[in-house]
Amino acid sequence: IDQDIIAPFDGVLGYRGITGDILGSNNSIIITLDDNSIIYSDLKIPETFAPFMKKGLPIMARLSGSKNRVYNGKVYAVSSRINAETRSLLIRVMIENENSELIPGSLLEVIINYNERNSLGIPDTSLMIVGNKTYVYKVSEDNIADKTEIEIGIRDSGFIEVISGLSEGETIVAEGLKKVSPKSKIKPIEK
Repeated sequence: IDQDIIAPFDGVLGYRGITGDILGSNNSIIITLDDNSIIYSDLKIPETFAPFMKKGLPIMARLSGSKNRVYNGKVYAVSSRINAETRSLLIRVMIENENSELIPGSLLEVIINYNERNSLGIPDTSLMIVGNKTYVYKVSEDNIADKTEIEIGIRDSGFIEVISGLSEGETIVAEGLKKVSPKSKIKPIEK
């Protein structure tokens, strides 16, 4: 009897290598149907990071063999308890795979952005530390350098977070601090 099997979603057909003698008939063909537009991956997160894990956190994933291509996604679900044997928290992430470049079962490196924040940053080469205070040279519209105290936060990849003392759009001296003195006129070089 010929019958149609209709799946409740669109996908890509694949072939499972199951031989006829396993199924009892040489005429049987088993196929798979996969919708790879979204990939779900389960991760075990160390217990120390458990308090920060929550649904909706942004993630970035890379194929282990191709570090240049980044796939975006988010935390889809978080387990309600720590595994007592592994001391880890199970979470599930959802990765966008619109062009079906990721194949289920691929080895991925996943970064979970649990403490991401948007803040003002300056190059670490622009910072002067005197005792327990930090300063930068802020440049006025008439190119006068003025030593300005700032409060800093975390460092990351050559940049330092500015918590207070500067506003977005202000110009500072980024390099050559030894050649600058307070209230002196400078000639800015744009890079």
